Amino acid sequence: MTDDGERLCHVAKMPSRDPFFALAPELRLHLSEDDGALVVSSREVARVFFHRKHRRVLRKIMRDIWDMPMQPNYEDEYRLRDDGTVDITSTGLTSVLNHWGFHNKNKRLREFRDRYVKLIVGATKEIEAETGKSPIRNGVSLFFPDLHWRYFTEDGLMCCEECRMPPRVWGPMVRDELWTAIAHKDAFLCLDWIEHRLGRALTQADLKFPQPLLW
Repeated sequence: MTDDGERLCHVAKMPSRDPFFALAPELRLHLSEDDGALVVSSREVARVFFHRKHRRVLRKIMRDIWDMPMQPNYEDEYRLRDDGTVDITSTGLTSVLNHWGFHNKNKRLREFRDRYVKLIVGATKEIEAETGKSPIRNGVSLFFPDLHWRYFTEDGLMCCEECRMPPRVWGPMVRDELWTAIAHKDAFLCLDWIEHRLGRALTQADLKFPQPLLW
């Protein structure tokens, strides 16, 4: 307070809102003593997600740390403290909570995982809309270059891999040699794109099993 009675306050600059920590707003966060990064204590994670069972969280973290020579990114996710706890970054939180060994009956854990998946999928769609490329597909393709992707609507209907829409007309089965010439073995194409790739309309001679051409 100044001599004139004016109130002053000191505004501390806090890190920007973290999308992963935002998935669990009840977590009490703090700044790391090591580098000022926004972190959460392993005990706090245990309080919110595991009924204060701190050992469950520590076992997962210790397993990750053991794997550090193979996954050096873990060094940036966990910071061991002198009191036996671990400060966890937001990325580390996703590593801890997405572990396969945690029971699926844990409702709060399921909620976090569901929100996490929706966050990643949403961000991927935004990037794909801007660039025309999916970072998830690009990343997976580095490890599985021969993998072919299929597309589905939100209610589970399979979509054409070209127009990415459920077919308005289901195309007939065409002869094997014809299909091999226009698509890979496991492709799924609507009638319009079958004919587009052929460069012409289908005829009876193209069909594996003759049937009336009703389209």
